[in-house]
Amino acid sequence: VDIDECATNTSNCEQVCNNTIGSFTCSCLPGYSINATNTSRCVDIDECATSTSNCEQVCNNRIGSFTCSCLPGYRINATYSSRCDDIDECTTNTSNCEQVCNNTIGNFTCSCLPGYSINATNTSRCVDIDECATNTSNCEQVCNNTIGSFTCSCLPGYSINATNTSRCVDIDECATSTSNCEQVCNNTIGSFTCSCLPGYSINATNTSRCDGRIFLSKYYMHITLLMV
Repeated sequence: VDIDECATNTSNCEQVCNNTIGSFTCSCLPGYSINATNTSRCVDIDECATSTSNCEQVCNNRIGSFTCSCLPGYRINATYSSRCDDIDECTTNTSNCEQVCNNTIGNFTCSCLPGYSINATNTSRCVDIDECATNTSNCEQVCNNTIGSFTCSCLPGYSINATNTSRCVDIDECATSTSNCEQVCNNTIGSFTCSCLPGYSINATNTSRCDGRIFLSKYYMHITLLMV
């Protein structure tokens, strides 16, 4: 009768014993193959080296098996452990972008809101753009930098244009009654001057006032001489 070497433990197979009529053969568990020099022994199959792993990105050999993993910016697919899915760092809040996160396949980039630019030493941070210093404000006269923006203003004697806030228009101090001239107001571009009616002269210490005393004293002197 046939001796079952597998049942009697006389096969010396390391992993799997297969009884045959009058003999036996050894085989191996999945992930192993028969040793070429000793057919009772088994050696690990490196699925990564033999390209049998089917891993999409990274193959990690294990004794008798293997695992798949992914490159940075990817994670293992929940259904197929050999596949990799992109990680959206923007929706998972792992980007560390200060203002705007832009997801890319396997990575992400940070950008900034208008009025800011990427920090040269830390690309996840944003710094204010000084539109006044970079001459990008288009202000006609005075540029005032603010955090993330800027405002335009005007020199004395001018006001902001109502339809274009980067431009300035002359203030007519005479029409707006802000000149404080006692008699005659003369508007100029960006300013004004005061003058006097005939018989008066500008006060030497206050150019908005008019002085008529010299004329009047001469007039009274003339009348006095006629009366004499």
